[in-house]
Amino acid sequence: MSDLNFNHLYYFFVIASEGSIVRASKRLHLTQPTLSSQLRQLEEYLGFQLFDRKVRKLQLNDRGEFVMTYARRIFNLADEMVQGVRSQDGQKVKIIRVGMLLSLSRTTAHQLLLPLLDRDGVMLSVREGTLPYLVRELELGNVDLVMGDDPEPYSGKKFECVRIKQRKYIVVGNKDFGGLKQGFPKSLNRVPLATFTESSQLRAHIDHFFVSRKIYPSLIAECDDISLLKAIAENGRGVSILPQHSVIEPLNQGGLLELGTITSLNAHVWALIRENDIDARRLIPQVRAGVKGL
Repeated sequence: MSDLNFNHLYYFFVIASEGSIVRASKRLHLTQPTLSSQLRQLEEYLGFQLFDRKVRKLQLNDRGEFVMTYARRIFNLADEMVQGVRSQDGQKVKIIRVGMLLSLSRTTAHQLLLPLLDRDGVMLSVREGTLPYLVRELELGNVDLVMGDDPEPYSGKKFECVRIKQRKYIVVGNKDFGGLKQGFPKSLNRVPLATFTESSQLRAHIDHFFVSRKIYPSLIAECDDISLLKAIAENGRGVSILPQHSVIEPLNQGGLLELGTITSLNAHVWALIRENDIDARRLIPQVRAGVKGL
């Protein structure tokens, strides 16, 4: 058997997953010099460098990508082994790793994720973050699929985009903003608005909606947290743009009012998977099972 130091390999795996020694050191609770030394020892053992060193960033080179492919398999199998021996009946545990954009409402996320637990012997692992971060995790194999709102910039040779469900986006506010229904959307000019950040692919569509109509709301907040956008509207700080199904309860209870629809925002819930990933594609019917309640 090879005398490869698996500690060194694991440190490399985390560094590659995090994209930098700084972030890896925080995750592993080790000093940066220690990690740099461990990485250097692995590269000396293998006889080549694994990264191209760039300013404040490490990028895997071709050999690094090759090693990362095997490291990912090794440590994913290790996770499954540990979960298997810890389960009560000793059955093999399948870990399903999902990346979830913050711009998806918690209601949507819950209803999409729960069907994945319908099979016995499944453990669900969920990571949340921005689209670029989650796409990188997908590329590295740290997640099996990414669910979000607009994957088109990333669909292509490496990835495949699967539509799950179309979503309707509306502008909401409390009763103090009820008068904005008349003359919508022109009535939103100079009105305090909370919306998604530029890291969300929705933001470009929203900006185009307003600019094309020469409407200029007063931006007071931008975030990808649905619950915060909802709270801003409910507390009367301004109006917010939200997926309709995420605010059904406050709309029915009168805490929020629907002021109008962003008609040009043709957004979907989607899943992004690696091209030709048969296992990930098999998960799609289960994810779609959750849209019945959306």
